[in-house]
Parts: sequence; C-alpha cells; structure tokens
Amino acid sequence: MTCVFFILLFCFNKENIRDNPKQRNRSRYLKEEIANTSAIFAFLNLCFSRLSTPLQVQAPTKKKMLLSNPFLQSLSLSSLSLTSSAKPPPTPLPPSHLTIRALRPIHGKVICHTNDKTVNVRVIRYAIHPKYKKRMRVVKKFQAHDPENKFKIGDLVTLERCRPISKTKHHIAVPYVDPHTKGGESADGVLNLPLQSAQ
Repeated sequence: MTCVFFILLFCFNKENIRDNPKQRNRSRYLKEEIANTSAIFAFLNLCFSRLSTPLQVQAPTKKKMLLSNPFLQSLSLSSLSLTSSAKPPPTPLPPSHLTIRALRPIHGKVICHTNDKTVNVRVIRYAIHPKYKKRMRVVKKFQAHDPENKFKIGDLVTLERCRPISKTKHHIAVPYVDPHTKGGESADGVLNLPLQSAQ
C-alpha cells in the first residue's frame, strides 16, 4: 500500500516536473527514494514474515529545515542538554529579612495654605532633557495633608508618602530638617545652646 502511495506521488510530481524544468533533479531524487523504500519494505517483510501480525511501516515524512539558533526554534531550556562542563549556577538563598529601598525624599516650599488641613507644596527638581541633554528645572505641585494647619506660605516642608487621604492628597507635610546639621549643631559647626542669661 505504501508503494502505491509513492507511485501516485511520483506520477503527480511528474506532471509538475514537466511544467517546471527546475524540478528535474527532484524527479531523480524521488526515483531513488522509491527504489530504496521498496527494497527496504521487501527486506522487512521477508524478515518479519513469521510474525502473526502484519508489519505496519509508516511512509517517510518530509524533514523540516531546522534553524541553528535554539531561540528561533522556541525550545525551552529544559530541552537543551547541558554538557558536563556547563553546570547550572547554584540558586541563591532567599534573604532572611525583607529589604526595603527608601524613596527619594521630596522637599518643597509651601505656596498656598488657604484650604483646611491642606497645603500646596511646590517641588523643584533638576532633570536632564532626553533630546537636548540640558539640565532643566522641573517644577511640580503637590497637595499635602497638614492636620494641624501649622504651615504658612514660604515654609520648607518634607513630604512623606501615605495612604490616599483624598483624590489629590497622598502625602503628609512634615517640617523640613536640614541634613547637614547634627542634633543641635548648625552647618558652621557652632553649638546652638541657649544663653545662660536667657534661662
């Protein structure tokens, strides 16, 4: 039955070969293929003629051209065999404690405090323009929560992130602490102790 399939295939391709002269070499290949497969089937039938069940052999399938790059074949890493020299790296142990990365602090100046328990804070940052590569001022306004209404216009504040309090408020305003001063020391290194006469 398989030989009949190949003969029909050969006859079908023979008509196409007459139309297309580029496929004449293909007809030689098919003739050799049919001769080889018929010889193989005859040998296998001779060898396995004593079996109670008849031998069922599938016709050879056309092989697809494989790409050389495994990523183009969409192979998984598990299907790729690792050589003895290439061992997978050891998996790192999970950290014993959760590491938290601090956000960049937001410092700004109060520009409006007319609303109850809300201050409007202007934050100025410098960023490099992606096209012109120039350092430019980026001004952004934030609505911050001021629960005690203690900040006035011109005060320096630090904004701390919190849960959303309203549609536009998700920061709390706290007094700005200069990072260059340590405790009671000022930036010039002089202690700011109260005078004895003032006590």
